[in-house]
This record gives sequence, structure tokens and C-alpha cells, in this order.
Amino acid sequence: MPAKPSFNVKLFLEEFVIFGLVQALSIWAGLYFFSHADLAEIKITTSLWQFVIAFAIATVLMIIALRLVKGSLFFKTLFFLVNFLGAGIIFGIFLPMPVAAVLAFVWVALRFFVPRIWLHNLTIILGLGGVAAVFGLSLSIAAVLVILFVLSIYDYIAVYKTEHMVEMFRELVHRGVIFAAILPLKFKGWTADLAEIRPGGDFIFFGTGDLILPSILAVSAISYGLESVAFSVGGSFVGLVVLHILFTSQRKRAPMPALPPLVLFSALGFVISLLIK
Repeated sequence: MPAKPSFNVKLFLEEFVIFGLVQALSIWAGLYFFSHADLAEIKITTSLWQFVIAFAIATVLMIIALRLVKGSLFFKTLFFLVNFLGAGIIFGIFLPMPVAAVLAFVWVALRFFVPRIWLHNLTIILGLGGVAAVFGLSLSIAAVLVILFVLSIYDYIAVYKTEHMVEMFRELVHRGVIFAAILPLKFKGWTADLAEIRPGGDFIFFGTGDLILPSILAVSAISYGLESVAFSVGGSFVGLVVLHILFTSQRKRAPMPALPPLVLFSALGFVISLLIK
């Protein structure tokens, strides 16, 4: 007998807030850059194939590094750099760049000295918001859509077939490096130390890729108008509801690919915005 649909209001609100903050921050930053500079100056010469090849190389290198590199310093450095760059982009909107860089450095470094879930999540939100804004303005909407659908298929295969993504994530968590937002099942969990985090415990993980990719699509849609941005975001939240129901309705809690429903409904929202214009 199939499991009955389930809905955890507290967990969904946590998902909604973190997912929404990443989108809001990235769109705000994207709108700022879009309106304060010629788009040609913002665009990075990033083609679809360059992105796909870079992603494939990065994935292979990460797998190799997990097998060959001992300890966690390398992976913590990678975590630091990604979030430092993203935070620097956000702070740079309203602060001189040297000040923004120092503030971003202090902010992300603080997350290592105060390893609490609430600060970790804020760092993830800030970092992903900045990175999503840059990538969203760097790629055409067609390239973004293709990338998202390719990565959705990859997500499904990597979680359900090869399971290497699950293994990679567990190994990184074991080393104290969590490339995900952390959603406590209990309210007191927000102040928990990151050292207490273990897969399958009282915490749910919302992967950085699942958070950032719908935001990249929303930012890329800016050139089509705010209506397209709004429909893309609206679609992504429909996808979030579907994802939540699928996840909480499992008979036994297990990792599942989040990108397929998020990407499907985000893309549908964008396409609908074009059809009604």
C-alpha cells in the first residue's frame, strides 16, 4: 500500500524561509547589477558547454579528493571561499569593496569559530545569494534551462542509481563540512553545534545546489521582466510544496533528489510568463 501524503508544517516553514531568502537575496542583487551597469559589462563569457564541462570536472575532482585527501582542511577551505565570494558580492552592493571583502571574511570565519546551525544557515543564504546573482546574469536563459534539466537528471541518477552523491555528502558531513542548509526537526536544534550533526538524526539537509539553481533561473529571467521573475519564483515554490510532500510521505526517511520538482515547476512558471505576455 502506498504511503499517505504527509505535510509537516514546521519543517515546511523552515524550508520556505531559507529557500525564499536565497531567492530574494539573489534577485535583489541581480536587479541591482542589472540596473546599475550595462549588461554587457556584467556578462561573463560562460557558455553552456563550458559550464557542463566545468561541473563534470569539479564532480570528478571532488570524488577523487574525498578518496585521496585526508582530513577536512581542503574541503573547509573550499566552503570558506565559495561563501566568502558570495557574501562579498552582497556586501559590495552597499559598501566599498575593501570593506565588503573584510566583512565577508569576518562573517564566514565567524561561522567556523561559532559553529551553530543558525549562523551556518545564514552564511549559506548570504553566500548562495551572491553566487546565484552572478551566475544568473552570466548565462542566457536558454543555457540556464538546459543546465537545470541536465542537472535534474544527474541528481536523480546520483541519488537513486549510483548513490555517489549520497556517499559524498555523508563523507563530507563526517569531516565536518556541510554544503547544505540544516533544518532542525526540533526548535532547540537551531542552536545546536555543527559537531552534533549526523545524517539520519534530528536534522534535514537542504542541499546548496537545490537552493541556488532555481535562484539562478529567477535572476536570469530578469532580462525578460519582473513578471517572468515572479512566475519563475512562484513555480519554484509550487515545486517546493511538491518536494516537501514527496519527502515527508516516505515510509522511511531517506535522501531524495530535490532538483526534479524544483526545476520542473520553476521552468513551467517561466514558460507560462512568456505565454501570457
